[in-house]
Amino acid sequence: MDLFLQRLFDGLTNGSAYALIAVALVLIFKATTLVNFAQGEQAMLGAFIVLQLWNWGVPMWVAVLVGMLISGILAAGLERTFIRRFDPADHLPLVIITLGLFLVLNAVAAIVWRYD
Repeated sequence: MDLFLQRLFDGLTNGSAYALIAVALVLIFKATTLVNFAQGEQAMLGAFIVLQLWNWGVPMWVAVLVGMLISGILAAGLERTFIRRFDPADHLPLVIITLGLFLVLNAVAAIVWRYD
């Protein structure tokens, strides 16, 4: 019974994380009518930052707060630097930019944390 409760808690935890990411995707799409392919990689980068801080001995709640702060600053910087420069009515350049950011953020995470 203990194993069942542990698995149930793990499933609810993972499901709530997926639900939060899905709500964020829908919220951004409804606000901008643009699918941001880099949004998942930004979430992954935030999670890796939290994991790295936790591995360095930072308390989990501080690591989560710092990870959220760094992720928010990164997302705002990427939006101001790359997305805002283009006409929002023309979706093709914006989709290509978000795909490029997806690849760049994935490569940065692979360089810093490796694929192990």
